[in-house]
Amino acid sequence: EGRSVYALWARPVKGPYNSGPLAVSRATDGGRAWQDAASPSDGTPFGRRFPALAISAGVLHAVWLDRESNSKVLAARSTDGARTWSSPVMLDPDACECCWNAALAAARGTVYALYRGKNPRDMNAVVSRDAGKSWSKPAAAGPFGWGFNGCPHVGGALASTGSGVNALVWTGKEDKAGLYVFHSTDGRTWGHSVKLGGAGAKHADLTSSGSLLAAVWNDGGVIWGATSADGKTWSKPLRLSDENAEASHPRVAPAGKGFRVFWTQKDRYADVVLAGGPK
Repeated sequence: EGRSVYALWARPVKGPYNSGPLAVSRATDGGRAWQDAASPSDGTPFGRRFPALAISAGVLHAVWLDRESNSKVLAARSTDGARTWSSPVMLDPDACECCWNAALAAARGTVYALYRGKNPRDMNAVVSRDAGKSWSKPAAAGPFGWGFNGCPHVGGALASTGSGVNALVWTGKEDKAGLYVFHSTDGRTWGHSVKLGGAGAKHADLTSSGSLLAAVWNDGGVIWGATSADGKTWSKPLRLSDENAEASHPRVAPAGKGFRVFWTQKDRYADVVLAGGPK
């Protein structure tokens, strides 16, 4: 925020999943010089995983999985630039162990978190209206009722526009497998679902620039992208990765009047610009 940049990750240690505790670094000069900051978790190696970080109006919000006997979803907040953190708040006492989380800080102290539940293995959303001090009960952002006893290894993404918040989620439920965009005006009730890509689409990301949304995903080693001005009507998917590349796990961020997309592919990294709206 401003010229301050923050990074949050799980340190590799000898613990569950070889991850945890969480580490934070901060740069106040736009990212040139970094310094260690306080961690939102304690130093015990309880398999902390998939941390997500969001910031709005000077308040940092961290969301992560914390595994001791099961996988809990915790959140903490910092109002002093990660010098200190609040005590963690429990968002869900028993969630999926292997899927990444998403966090989004919107205007007027509204914060959203998205994670995969355990029974069923659908994506759940929670919302805070008081800048992370208290949170709503989980609500399914895509109530597929997917009964699956295993690790999907696929999380979701959040993006806000003037009309509300959007969640890009994946399900592996038979006959419904694939990516969906759900919309909510309050973070508790989700509807207006739109499917993106085919049954093999997954590992997706979503962002917004003003009222324009951009989604990216991979399908069979190919990166695809699409944009929408309203979250309901989407442009025709555009292939972004090279025909000879095996690519996966794209990320998208606003860049000027368009969007910049990053992904991993065999032997090298690549990025392209995806700009414009639905056609």
